[in-house]
Amino acid sequence: MYRIVADKINSDIQEQKLVNTLPRQEVLAEMYGVGRSTIREALRQLDEQGIIEVRQGAVTRVIGMKKSLTVQPGLESLIGISEIIRQAGHKPGTSYIRVRRTVSSNFFFPVFQGKSVVVIERVRTADDVPIIFSVDVIADRGWSLEEVETELRQGSLLDLLHASGDLIEFSELSFRVQAADPVLGERLNLEKDQPVIFFEEIVYNGANEVINCSNDYYHPRYTSFRVVRQANRRQ
Repeated sequence: MYRIVADKINSDIQEQKLVNTLPRQEVLAEMYGVGRSTIREALRQLDEQGIIEVRQGAVTRVIGMKKSLTVQPGLESLIGISEIIRQAGHKPGTSYIRVRRTVSSNFFFPVFQGKSVVVIERVRTADDVPIIFSVDVIADRGWSLEEVETELRQGSLLDLLHASGDLIEFSELSFRVQAADPVLGERLNLEKDQPVIFFEEIVYNGANEVINCSNDYYHPRYTSFRVVRQANRRQ
């Protein structure tokens, strides 16, 4: 909970709703509807990030504002998440990764038709802030799970697929807004039922074979999307 409160306080600082100094802890507790212990932990985190300066027995000063954290990926081109974050002027990273092997079914990524698959769960960060929780499913090519994890910590999934001979040709994408469940809340520091932007994508190679299925959950505060539309001019 304190991470969520710290995020809200930081947001208010960036929007200059809180300037120069912060109110007393009991006032902040009332403002954000939490206990003083939660406020103390939130302030400690912001102090460690260099956004505020907490001094025992003195007022808490606002000493820095983080660069506005907004990532605006386009929908018209296939590009890796790390590159999207980098192009937005932020440092990409991964704060959580889990790689496992399982078998697809009629209920679990049925496009792989009962084949063995590798499931990759990651929390993607921009400037150490979690902004995307991604679940990728790829065909099992006999890699060791440790090898996949190492490759993804150092590079991208697109690079891994290309190295194995899977060249991406096109994808099908659908998206919607859905409420965050407890897992998403923990991964992205969201409150329960807070809306997230959900992308479901199927990626194909030149032979129209499925090479990747992905479910991506985007933090609504830090991401927005751009679509370029052209007029259909009649001759």
